[in-house]
Amino acid sequence: RYLISRDGSINIDQVGKIFLKGLMFQDAIEVIENKIGNTIIGITPYISLSGYRDIQVLLLGDVASPGLYTLPGNTNVLHALNVAGGIGKTGSYRKIEHKRAGQTLAVFDLYDIMVFGNTFPSHHIQAGDVIFVQPKSFDVIISGGINRQGIYEILPNETALKGIQFAGGFSDGFYGLSHINLHRVTPSKSIQEKISISELGATKLQ
Repeated sequence: RYLISRDGSINIDQVGKIFLKGLMFQDAIEVIENKIGNTIIGITPYISLSGYRDIQVLLLGDVASPGLYTLPGNTNVLHALNVAGGIGKTGSYRKIEHKRAGQTLAVFDLYDIMVFGNTFPSHHIQAGDVIFVQPKSFDVIISGGINRQGIYEILPNETALKGIQFAGGFSDGFYGLSHINLHRVTPSKSIQEKISISELGATKLQ
């Protein structure tokens, strides 16, 4: 059993130092196997990871309980948000920033997981990183002949077609319809519009 030192290396007897800093686990395995294979003939190593060092991460913005959290070293953004109580009432599920040293490394959209069932990206969090939840843009109520009626967060320039996709598409019996109803409220008036199905992709939601 070898402990990864502060300089990101392990020191194996008869092999020497192997630097692993910044490598994903699968890449680290390959580096170790190649080093041992080139140094000691006839040995095939089996490599596993037995523990992670805790890291401290700041969760800020519109999270339920912002603050500094001590988390396992293998934590991802989704787990970190869960520890902080999840997204706050005014927070965005679609604009979650991973920052390091003042730079934004990635922006996550949880609808990719919650709505479309995509795998959460294996994004590496390091000590001192910041997870920042932006305020939400606006919500739209989607109801009627769709599979998942509800209130959905919409980003600027997203269309009615995107909203229908979030709601699981049209339900059985509503395929082939020609129009949908769009109810839009402004400070001065309330508008009811009929939008052709062919125009959904060009109709920006507000």
